[in-house]
Amino acid sequence: MRLTVDACGDTCGEKAAYLRQRTCAAHVSAPFSHSEAVAARGQEGALPNAHLTGRSRNAQQNHTYSRSTSKEKVKLKIKEQFIFNAPGDAYLHLFSYDEERHALIVPENGRYSIYLQVTYREPYNHICPQSGLIRFLQAVYVWSDSYMTDRILMKAKDHVHCGQGVRTVTNTGVYSLEAGDRLMVYVSLKNLLEIDEKSLYFGAFLLSRGTDA
Repeated sequence: MRLTVDACGDTCGEKAAYLRQRTCAAHVSAPFSHSEAVAARGQEGALPNAHLTGRSRNAQQNHTYSRSTSKEKVKLKIKEQFIFNAPGDAYLHLFSYDEERHALIVPENGRYSIYLQVTYREPYNHICPQSGLIRFLQAVYVWSDSYMTDRILMKAKDHVHCGQGVRTVTNTGVYSLEAGDRLMVYVSLKNLLEIDEKSLYFGAFLLSRGTDA
């Protein structure tokens, strides 16, 4: 089972255009408690929760960056990014996984807290844009059988000045979801990602049950 993170530059295709055109209607919640989510792992009677983490393919990963690669439309497979059912913090509890859509499947109706953290690191020996800024975008969206389309739940845009190195961006929000909804992640500029389980992670946990939660 694999979750896919699609990565694209500022000029990628339909998905990026869709992200630019749509705005996030939901309100951002107070900061989530990552420790509470991880503590729920394995507890008898715990509400549905899942936590997916990043893991590097190898310890000597070599990042490169250039004007051309920054604008390429690329797909980043989960085997290179998020994993679960493995040693470390990653786990699934009552969530399931959609192999075709590479997504977490919401197990029941209710109000869920969803979170995404991405750490971006300036690659070694990169070619800096003329603006002096490296820009990036990250988002969580949902596929619902009720709408039969992808909808933005939350997104964030940020940048890092060339030479400043590292930036961590966190999204968190509370959303009413239906059983069967698919939660998926998009990030831009895959070669900027800091890939380890403490720097790159995505998850969700149920707060209250029911369609009127």
